[in-house]
Amino acid sequence: MMVVEESQSSLVLTKRSITAYVESAGDKLHLANIGQALDSARGGMLLLGRERVASVIAASEKCIQQELLDSQSLPDEKLLETLADALSSVEYYIDSLGKSSSLNDDLLKLSEDSLKSIGYDVVA
Repeated sequence: MMVVEESQSSLVLTKRSITAYVESAGDKLHLANIGQALDSARGGMLLLGRERVASVIAASEKCIQQELLDSQSLPDEKLLETLADALSSVEYYIDSLGKSSSLNDDLLKLSEDSLKSIGYDVVA
């Protein structure tokens, strides 16, 4: 499924970009393509009728915008770890869309709870 693969690639790019941002002590140039990547992933999920996943991706994008791009300092480690957990859970969920295995809504719940714990509610 091409849409699933593209969405997964977008999430992998996002996680790598955030890692590079942190390792470079906050060089925002590493975050330049995240908005476009997450918009692509969100659009793919909407195309597949996966509104809940799209909402989680939108909340993740809002967090990245406010806490990384708009902030003048690096976010604290807990926020970064929680954001990484949320993105990884979404990535695993999307991976399950491309396989015959059953979907694990617990992964979405984990993403939603992670984002909520750092102040970003998922709005369906």
